[in-house]
Amino acid sequence: MGKVTVVVSASELPDVVANTLPGGRIPGMRYRLTVEELSQEARLVALREHVAKGIAQADAGQLLDEDEVFGDLQKEYPNPDI
Repeated sequence: MGKVTVVVSASELPDVVANTLPGGRIPGMRYRLTVEELSQEARLVALREHVAKGIAQADAGQLLDEDEVFGDLQKEYPNPDI
């Protein structure tokens, strides 16, 4: 499993990362990102958490569209065998 580190400008910083920063994305700032492939076990843990979140939403009475739910799952967790 490889690990890659890159330096990116604020505008190149992915939203999913920028949204977790305490100060958010700071214009003109440069960021160092390290990306590492998840192990199979870590992927399964993430999938279980995603499914548990959906079940909690359904239990809370939130209306869920099954096509949208499965579409999101397929985008987030594509079949690695294809």
